[in-house]
Amino acid sequence: DNTPPLATVISPLSDEFVSGVVNITGTAWDSNFKEYRVEYGVGESPTSWYPITSSTTSVSSGNLASWDTQGLADGEYTLKLMVEDLAGNTQQHTVLVRVNNLPPSISHVPVTSATYNQPVSIVVGVSSECEIYSPRVYFRKGGEGTYTFLTMESGSFYQATIPESYVTERGLEYYIE
Repeated sequence: DNTPPLATVISPLSDEFVSGVVNITGTAWDSNFKEYRVEYGVGESPTSWYPITSSTTSVSSGNLASWDTQGLADGEYTLKLMVEDLAGNTQQHTVLVRVNNLPPSISHVPVTSATYNQPVSIVVGVSSECEIYSPRVYFRKGGEGTYTFLTMESGSFYQATIPESYVTERGLEYYIE
């Protein structure tokens, strides 16, 4: 057997921002499979590797490991999947990720009054060290049970306009995520 095993990390993607507990998915397989190891190192070209998990059970497009990043400093880390078969052939796949466990900071001046049956503009400032997915504003007519949401549009600030039909005599309720 001169064929190296399959070693592929599907998720997280290269250069992806990650935080908290990260599910590492992929493939570690060979017809003469022995084991796989998932490790991480600091930076783009680590000199030391730290174990996340190892297993003697092959995986095909599934969960390889769960990596808890909460105790790590924010920054770049390289994930390495190493697969070995019974003949001693090895294959590895590395992925550079960016750990950021600091939540984004949101600044917003709440709307304290609105004119009945007139749209309401919501403006939010967001600062973060990592890629930000557009915040959402969730809103409902005053006192009703179900919230509707709008994804806020970016510019120098994030903005959304709540339609006038939600501004009733009972008021308007909203929150931002």
